[in-house]
Amino acid sequence: MDGIIELGIWQMAAAYVFIVILLLILKLKGIPREQELLISTVRMTLQLVLVGYLLAYLFENNHVVWILLIIILMQFFAIHNIFQRVKYPLSKRLKQIIILSMVTGTIGSIFLFYCCRCSSFALV
Repeated sequence: MDGIIELGIWQMAAAYVFIVILLLILKLKGIPREQELLISTVRMTLQLVLVGYLLAYLFENNHVVWILLIIILMQFFAIHNIFQRVKYPLSKRLKQIIILSMVTGTIGSIFLFYCCRCSSFALV
């Protein structure tokens, strides 16, 4: 991939067509989730814009420390979200298993992609 991909206003609008369709379905079916959908849409938009700027910065300043910091932060927030979404108390042992699974999965994926990039090994 070369450079930053610029999105026009029509490309951005096209992405929100599906949200409008979902909003119409919610109205037609009488499901009272319009406010939740709108708040989620604003959050999504802000997060994507911020992540876009962050990735642009990372691509311009390619340094292993920044990349590791981002991976650690992503792991932390992913694990935190898992713990927050569970409606019942988790035992300490189960929390340790979740953390180990998340970290192992991430490290394993990174290692696999690194091996595919650095060797003649390729998945078909």
